[in-house]
Amino acid sequence: MKAPADAAYECRLKVLTQPNETFYKDMGGKKTNVLSTTIQLLDKKGHVPKLLKPLVIQTSLVYESGRKIQVEDQKNIFNPILWNGQPLTIGKNGTACLDFRLEKVSRRLDGQRLKVRFDVLAEDVEESVVKPNTTVKHVCTGPIMVMSKIKPNRKRKDSPSAQSCSSKRRSVERGPSLLSSNNERVAKLEKMIRQMQGQLEQVYKVVQDSNLKILELKRHTEGAVNIERFASVIRGASHCSNIESKNDSVGLPELTQSSSVPFVTRWGSDPYMPQVLMACDNRLQSPLTGALASSTKVQSMGADV
Repeated sequence: MKAPADAAYECRLKVLTQPNETFYKDMGGKKTNVLSTTIQLLDKKGHVPKLLKPLVIQTSLVYESGRKIQVEDQKNIFNPILWNGQPLTIGKNGTACLDFRLEKVSRRLDGQRLKVRFDVLAEDVEESVVKPNTTVKHVCTGPIMVMSKIKPNRKRKDSPSAQSCSSKRRSVERGPSLLSSNNERVAKLEKMIRQMQGQLEQVYKVVQDSNLKILELKRHTEGAVNIERFASVIRGASHCSNIESKNDSVGLPELTQSSSVPFVTRWGSDPYMPQVLMACDNRLQSPLTGALASSTKVQSMGADV
């Protein structure tokens, strides 16, 4: 069954070579640092249709989502390189090649990637294609990320070294390295535990030294308390001797009961007295002699009374 005479003859555009996924616009010269793509005109059967003359192709720039960019913005971003200002055309071989540059980084476009769209106007199709009622479906290139320069410590994804590194990384991840990584983690943990044990031993030693110093300080403090107690004893004995001399001069009939008690009777039973005497044997030798003499007087006075 033959198709109606007024049936549309459908053709389509196809991208043969895609441009690079990433474009560094500030590297190299503007004449050499360009993007390239090649398109082809095909019919439903995948054949190149016959053309009466070259078919004019319209180029424009769109976002990755397909949304069109305003014409004014395209003039600042999209820079197609055309020979002698001639439009892009598809010849008898059915292909066309376009070199172009993108002059604005994706970061300034909200991080969006860009695509180049190829269209054919209806009047151009009527003039170029042999068969009437021919329609040509548009096509877009793959998305392109525009950047200024390569960072120092970053390798391009499409470079051979980056691909080899990624393949090595995949092989390492897939290989039998899980056991070795676990062994390394266990060794690191054991090392940390040993370090913590050493630190704990040092802390324990410091605590022991602090306890010894505290005990020594307590002993010195008790000795000072004993010396104060002994000094109070000596002051008491001296006070008794003063009372005796005062009684002799004034002629009082008797002393108080506490002063009439002998020194040895009052203080000889004190549990701290031996320690005090041993601690103050040399430093308080002369005050001790005076205190014993005073105690002898007090004892003789008590006997007279």
